[in-house]
Amino acid sequence: KAVERAFQAILLFCTEGHAYPGLEVKQLGGQDTWSLRASLGLRVYFTPRADGDVEFLELADREDQHTTLRRLKER
Repeated sequence: KAVERAFQAILLFCTEGHAYPGLEVKQLGGQDTWSLRASLGLRVYFTPRADGDVEFLELADREDQHTTLRRLKER
């Protein structure tokens, strides 16, 4: 169910863009990493690429955001 919600959010983001109501897309802490809300507790982390595409990095619980961001920084 979580993967289905994440896929729906990603599809909306790719077809409708950042401003679609309810997606809550935001850049995280001065990094090139962004967060996309897939549900109340679920986030999709991604980074924009130079060619205009988007690289989706991880799907994680909102409560685990600090751990996820630390791990993504170490990449």
